[in-house]
Amino acid sequence: MIQRVITTVIMAAQVILLAIELVTKYDTNGRQLALALTNVVTVGLYLAVGRIAHRRYGITLHWVVLVIIAASVWLDALGNFQHWYAQYWWWDRLTHAIGGLAVTVGFYMVTVALWYARRLAMSWRVLNLYTFCLAQTLGALYEVSEWIGDELFDTHRVQGLFDAQRDIFFNMLGGILVLLVGSWWRMRRRVVNPSQDAR
Repeated sequence: MIQRVITTVIMAAQVILLAIELVTKYDTNGRQLALALTNVVTVGLYLAVGRIAHRRYGITLHWVVLVIIAASVWLDALGNFQHWYAQYWWWDRLTHAIGGLAVTVGFYMVTVALWYARRLAMSWRVLNLYTFCLAQTLGALYEVSEWIGDELFDTHRVQGLFDAQRDIFFNMLGGILVLLVGSWWRMRRRVVNPSQDAR
């Protein structure tokens, strides 16, 4: 019940955010379109991954994943609405760290559920690496999309020579935090998959 309520509330909030991004005038048209696309693609990926995981493996993504993902999108939006990216040097770093954390949490929950169901034949260390690499690949693709937007639509999203590298670094920090918490949880609960960890 709580899963459905929270999902409905957050989806409504994302629709409201999308309307604000498309209707109000707070930046250049290119940047506004890029921000709206970030919202749509992020929510779309969550829904697509959730649907595939549920249909194929019976896995339901926990509502916490959606909350973290929505928080990262809203932080990005607020940074643009209030021009906090220009005012605060740390705002971009914060949004990328939380974004990296959000993506890694989503992949982590799916892969751990598959591991429990013995659908993934790998050790816990390899599972961590697999999850981390998936999330970082998505983060790197996002940086490529920023560069493409600048080249084709003059969005001015890449700020400075080392902007993409710095963004990827903070995405990585968010992902590492997820792996550290996940490993701590596993050691505390002594989670063991006999078919893999016994090797």
